[in-house]
Amino acid sequence: MITCKVVAKLSTYDYFISYRREEYLSESRALFDALESAGKRVYHDTKRWGFGDYTKRLKRTYTHSNTILLLLSPTLFNKCIHEDDLIRKGLEYVFSHNKKRLRAYHLVIPVCFNPDFAWPSNIPSQISEIKRCHWVYINPSQMEKGIRVIFEKEQELWGNLREERSNVLTISEYSSYLKKVFCASTVFLIVFCSFLLWAFWSEPLDIRKPIQSWGEAQKLVARTIDDDYFKDEEKKKNAFLLY
Repeated sequence: MITCKVVAKLSTYDYFISYRREEYLSESRALFDALESAGKRVYHDTKRWGFGDYTKRLKRTYTHSNTILLLLSPTLFNKCIHEDDLIRKGLEYVFSHNKKRLRAYHLVIPVCFNPDFAWPSNIPSQISEIKRCHWVYINPSQMEKGIRVIFEKEQELWGNLREERSNVLTISEYSSYLKKVFCASTVFLIVFCSFLLWAFWSEPLDIRKPIQSWGEAQKLVARTIDDDYFKDEEKKKNAFLLY
């Protein structure tokens, strides 16, 4: 239930743009603008987060992004030899999540601005699965045409996935699924608890009537835990009225 509440409060993104600031800052911004113009929800770290654990916040954003767009360059993986590198940690999380065969699935689409790109040899084994992802080429001066290439590749990958796994969902679809499960569970619990109160509570307590003395409080407690005592009191009351 806790997971459902958290997911309901967090925004989901269609795309997460992962890149090196020192390499592709302007290209990533152009890609972000083109995707947003197409009506997509995109995360791009144009603004640094304030205080707090940056790694945890980054992981949360990865968690709620449907597709990771990894901007490739010949030197992208040079820093990935370090275990605390953010791009490496993000890819490790996504690949490990997908391997668990969960219903929710992250796509990873490598994007290259050089048509002659080739995978380097220094990719750590922990993220070597990236080589299985087919990269797409985008001309930086034709970004609108480039995002159509991304959309086509995304549709192709999802089509292949759903042929293999009929129950696979995007992160947005999975979030919506959890919300429905949470709402249905809440309604069921309310109805079930109401039924228990109706079936097993001998007489509803009048909570509007104030308790005037300690003796009344004792009788009130006795009514809730001792049904025989309550019946005896009712017999005495009825006998008194008949008399």
